[in-house]
Amino acid sequence: MQLSLIDPWESLIATREMLDDAGLRAAIATVRTRSGVDPALLWPYVERLPEIGKRPAWAVDDYGRRFAVWGARCSA
Repeated sequence: MQLSLIDPWESLIATREMLDDAGLRAAIATVRTRSGVDPALLWPYVERLPEIGKRPAWAVDDYGRRFAVWGARCSA
């Protein structure tokens, strides 16, 4: 499957589903900390992916750093 993310500045809306996903929020904070990026930056562009093993999955473009999150796991 080819994943094509749009410019994150075109869609700066974090949905309730995204904000309620503690694993997603923790993964974004962890990647930002490991990258030396300010964790207080605006919410990154996040796109919902099909579930993996009944867990929610997300594609994240955080100011050029792209990674996938499913459950509480992160894959950079």
